[in-house]
Amino acid sequence: PVTTSSYSMISTDYYVGVNYAGIVTITLPDSPDEGKMVVIKDESGNASSPARYIEILPYDISDTIDNDSSAIINIDNGGIDLIYRNGWRII
Repeated sequence: PVTTSSYSMISTDYYVGVNYAGIVTITLPDSPDEGKMVVIKDESGNASSPARYIEILPYDISDTIDNDSSAIINIDNGGIDLIYRNGWRII
């Protein structure tokens, strides 16, 4: 589980559970293979509070998440599934 304000995913990560009392930034893995899938989940149950949002960023700033520079989990117990296909895609 992620219990700090930031975490950089590594190539072998598939599931990242976030349980931190504050804003968290998750950076997606560097140079993912096509078809790489990841899941990020609010395990604290408090992501709807602006002080507990989870922001997801691509490793490379030229990459996108469905054509945006980031994604945010702001729903209690919310999660996001992503796949890499010439950029990160929400599934």
